[in-house]
Amino acid sequence: MLTNSQCYWRLTQIITPEDFFRDAHRSIWSVIKAMANAGSEIDTLTVKEELVRRGQLEQVGGHAYVSALMDGVPDIANVEKYAQLVVRAAKLRRIIVIGNELMRGALDTPEDDPEDIASVAMAKLTNLATNEEARVQPLYDVVSTAYETLQRRRNGESVGSLSTGWMSLDLVKAIRRTFTIVGCPSGHGKTAFAVNVADRLAANTHRVAIFSLESTEEESALRWVSATSQIPHSRVQDWTQLRDDDLSKLAEAHMIAKRRTIWLTRRLRTIEEIYAESRRLVAMGGLDAIVIDYIQLIRTEQKIRDMEPRMSMVSQTLLEMAIDLEIGVIATSQVNKEHRQRDNGRLYMEDLKYAAAIGESSRVGLLFQRPWVYDKSNADLAPCLVRFQIEKNNENITNDVVMHFDDRTQRFSEGDCAANGCRRARVSNHEEEESPLFR
Repeated sequence: MLTNSQCYWRLTQIITPEDFFRDAHRSIWSVIKAMANAGSEIDTLTVKEELVRRGQLEQVGGHAYVSALMDGVPDIANVEKYAQLVVRAAKLRRIIVIGNELMRGALDTPEDDPEDIASVAMAKLTNLATNEEARVQPLYDVVSTAYETLQRRRNGESVGSLSTGWMSLDLVKAIRRTFTIVGCPSGHGKTAFAVNVADRLAANTHRVAIFSLESTEEESALRWVSATSQIPHSRVQDWTQLRDDDLSKLAEAHMIAKRRTIWLTRRLRTIEEIYAESRRLVAMGGLDAIVIDYIQLIRTEQKIRDMEPRMSMVSQTLLEMAIDLEIGVIATSQVNKEHRQRDNGRLYMEDLKYAAAIGESSRVGLLFQRPWVYDKSNADLAPCLVRFQIEKNNENITNDVVMHFDDRTQRFSEGDCAANGCRRARVSNHEEEESPLFR
């Protein structure tokens, strides 16, 4: 953890201060925990300063001992394995302690009921063998929790749902605190949707992190600027093309960005790093959802080369993350090209790349495409039309939703071209639409 502060968030669910044998290590862990939860940077210098502030530096061995902890640091990629070794040793020590207590109870108080002595020891061993979270719960507590949830639903509260402000998707509960997979063919706006859905969630007071594995932070940010300001993406990327009225729109978008709780990164690329950072954000003040673009680019520190088992492990972890942290996990996905040969033009969960691995863990399957891309000769299909298909939903709500996508500004919205002031509603024929003026 002194080498890489992100390690703390990968270990916080594995290890506790009591797992360390040495009091010095318990104190150092507790200091690191407090610093991490306060958002402080963690390294040898900052930890030493905090130990000095608490009057504990000399107790743990002084400056030299803390610095010596950095000597011979192994591969941090295996940090969970090392933590599990510490936990294993701690459990063995506790078993020894329980065994000694059992022996002393039998020798020192022979008048006690042997069954009572054995029951106490059995209870301690049971607690040791199970995590606190995995213990059984009384029926009364579970029923009470269920009643509270139902009462909140009766009062109109959105339990488990995340609001995007897109009523057509919110009504079918497409985005919730669970694992949602979003499938889309290449060139249909997959990355733009990832940025847009994050913005819509943030606009409705949710806190969102975007893990953009395909685009840089700046590329994702400029897509957001284009969608928010409604300045064509090409002009946002090349300021030599900006018009006079664009400058005020850019300034307004800059101010809107200040009001959005959205984090961006492309540097965290493994599922372990994504999980750790999400846990850190939850601990630092809250996180409602993460958006990943796209799932096939997620790596694992276990170096799993075959894509099918890797995607299975990644998908299972994303579902676990959604449940553990109580957040929405929205991951975009590539789809296979075979769907183009289908007459009805629909997408199905089986069209996802590595669908068997991904589809099993996802709780919502949201698929979308722009039909016009495959049938440009059909005058009845507007190029802006996007068809969303809810193909899998644990709420048993499946439906098709039609939305609008302006590829110039990378903006998804509800309604048709006329409702969105789309340029295609302002032109009278296809030739005008395709002229340089409207590109």
